[in-house]
Amino acid sequence: MNEKDTLFNLSQGDVKALDILYVAYAPLVRNWCFAILKNNAEAEDLTQDIFLRIWNYREDLNEVRSFKSYLFRTTHNAVLNKIREKNVRLMFARSRSGDALIEEDASSLTDTADLLNKIKIALEGMSDLRKRIFKMSRFEDKTYQEIAESLKISPKTVQYHISCALAELRKLMMENETN
Repeated sequence: MNEKDTLFNLSQGDVKALDILYVAYAPLVRNWCFAILKNNAEAEDLTQDIFLRIWNYREDLNEVRSFKSYLFRTTHNAVLNKIREKNVRLMFARSRSGDALIEEDASSLTDTADLLNKIKIALEGMSDLRKRIFKMSRFEDKTYQEIAESLKISPKTVQYHISCALAELRKLMMENETN
């Protein structure tokens, strides 16, 4: 069954379709959450929450063109919301206890949220082709060959654009470390 059929079946309430998507994508979602949150339990909980949200809004999935893109956006938003939630809780705890360690954790969460926003801005500043190639590689987990075939360009061109995008992001990370 292809992805479009799976999404259609899911939109009709087919639990097996959700299982298919969960098996295929939950590890990617969990890894993305863990990469940002650095906490296995939170990454697992957030993954479960994301797929529960997909189930709850299944009727809307008929309009989704790319499930991977939809899933990435949903995950991205969920992670940002989790960071904001943790930040609010830590700020509240700090105001109640004045603990310097809590202040440091809140600062770290703020830095992470700021960095995520800077990465998003850096991606938006890239050429359309470079941004598309980078997102296909990193967010849709496509190989250079798959990207090249999809965009009808050479794998070397894909490699060039990925290298340039990573260099831009590395530069951003170094600037973030010095600030």
